[in-house]
Amino acid sequence: MKAKDYYDQYGEAVLQESLTPESAGTEQLTKLMVAFVREMKEIMTERGVKTDRGAVAVIKEQNEKWNALCALFERNLGQPVLKRNGFVAYIKTEIPGLDRALNTGGERRRTP
Repeated sequence: MKAKDYYDQYGEAVLQESLTPESAGTEQLTKLMVAFVREMKEIMTERGVKTDRGAVAVIKEQNEKWNALCALFERNLGQPVLKRNGFVAYIKTEIPGLDRALNTGGERRRTP
């Protein structure tokens, strides 16, 4: 799916959830993230990804789509709703071993 498709499907619900202080504020965002992860896994399967390098490439592609979705929220709603590079940040928490390989450029790389 394209970022616009995700926005059309989840945008209003994610926005409403973010504006509702009494809710936990994560149900719709969780659904959105699960959809991104599911799509990432499908792409990896279609491409026959078997190495960390291949996985990192797909993760970075999904992160670019996430950032495009962030831009759609900002442009259409006039406010940031999602965190830029949030997809990579989530993947780093789930797969800490890929942390260095997933450096998105906004962070400085440390040399040993």
